[in-house]
Amino acid sequence: MSEEIYCIEVPKELTQKTIDIIRSEAVGKLSIDLHNKYKISDITGMNKISIPLKIAPDLMIDKPRLLENLHKLLENNHIKNFKVTKNLMTKKHLIYQKPRNLREALEDNFPEEIIPYVSLSYDIIGSILIMEIDRWGDLDSILVRYDETRNMTVETFKKKIGDIALELHNNIRTVYNKKSEVKGEFRIREYELIAGMDNPITLHKENGCKFELNIEKMFFTPRLVTERKRVSKLDYGENSIVLDCFAGVGPFSIQICANNNVTIYSCEKNPEAIQYLKNNIQLNKKKLKGEIYPYLGDFHNFKDSEQGKSIYGNVDTIIMNLPERNLEFIKDIRPFIKKNGTILIIYLFCEDPEPIPRGISQLENFLAAKDLRVSQIRNKQNVKNYSPNVSLIGLDLLLKIR
Repeated sequence: MSEEIYCIEVPKELTQKTIDIIRSEAVGKLSIDLHNKYKISDITGMNKISIPLKIAPDLMIDKPRLLENLHKLLENNHIKNFKVTKNLMTKKHLIYQKPRNLREALEDNFPEEIIPYVSLSYDIIGSILIMEIDRWGDLDSILVRYDETRNMTVETFKKKIGDIALELHNNIRTVYNKKSEVKGEFRIREYELIAGMDNPITLHKENGCKFELNIEKMFFTPRLVTERKRVSKLDYGENSIVLDCFAGVGPFSIQICANNNVTIYSCEKNPEAIQYLKNNIQLNKKKLKGEIYPYLGDFHNFKDSEQGKSIYGNVDTIIMNLPERNLEFIKDIRPFIKKNGTILIIYLFCEDPEPIPRGISQLENFLAAKDLRVSQIRNKQNVKNYSPNVSLIGLDLLLKIR
């Protein structure tokens, strides 16, 4: 980026006097001011400084008259040995302003051509910022193309970006880069520290509730914040029973219970996540209007537990947030369906195009195999894009026994 603007060159000893004149009422009437974008700078090899001017666009129509008035003003105020010039201003002349976002911050530190090769998306969980800098790979072959990065390794480059992200966000203490996809039975991923403290434990605040968690030991995504708020604000009815099949550290269960006088059974097979769930129940205890009962174990087995048997045919709402595997657990919700119907809130990964009709069709096939049917579709939505050809859809359905 570059642009030409008018500047006043004056001896250094006249700097403050010239600035005072430019800020005076007389110059204000001329619609001329100090430029708020470019800084005052020394002129190399001379005992002079250059003062950038911000001039109203209508004055630029008659430039000779503008320059004449400016000269008269400076001369009448005893400014000597000055010169009005038109200078090319570039990035180095900018007054420092904290970047508004990661893209601006990277553009201040790296060649613009590199930015498209860096994934700019990130998640913030509490005091932790999580990036996926080399999402598209080939960074090593990109860095060698430019003088500013030729001597950088990919690791050095990532750490530099981590430092930039740390500086950009005042509430961030740790920056991790993703090293793997979500994997394993507990849906966790590997991370590498690129800036700040190496501490995967954090306190995350969402919709008025608090959640402590360890991102290396359990699954959590902040990207469902709006959806969890929506679900927590639904009308559950006083003293209704909710079954959260895959509760994690409790983001659905706790937010629902903070807004409704309900009884929630929260199932989770990850022993470390269930401990954090219990801690988070205590952490939010003063906010909770109902009760939450954690269950440690695979949801396949919940129906055979004492807790599960106690709510047969009596669950008002079932939440299934395990989109990659939800359909295989449909058989396990059958015992909990009420005679007059149960609400199922379910999330599925579905291929484009038309992911919602595709998801409903797949779900209906699994329901039919267990003598269940969709009596009413209360909500259907594309929650977010998961990958270029796959969407995460959400469905609120009234299920009934055939």
